[in-house]
Amino acid sequence: MVYGTITNPKLNDINDMVRREVITFAPLVVLTILFGLWPSLVTDFTGPAVEALVEHIATIAPAMQ
Repeated sequence: MVYGTITNPKLNDINDMVRREVITFAPLVVLTILFGLWPSLVTDFTGPAVEALVEHIATIAPAMQ
């Protein structure tokens, strides 16, 4: 980020994001907003695996003490 006047002449050639960067960044922004508004899209999918993992750890945790 550059605030104020540019004193280094090398910084004059800095551009905003190019098309390739926008194409890469846009899906990440959309998915972040989507999963932020509807987290159940992720949690419904990952929930059973997480529950199985928690049960597995709960069964082996007493043996580790």
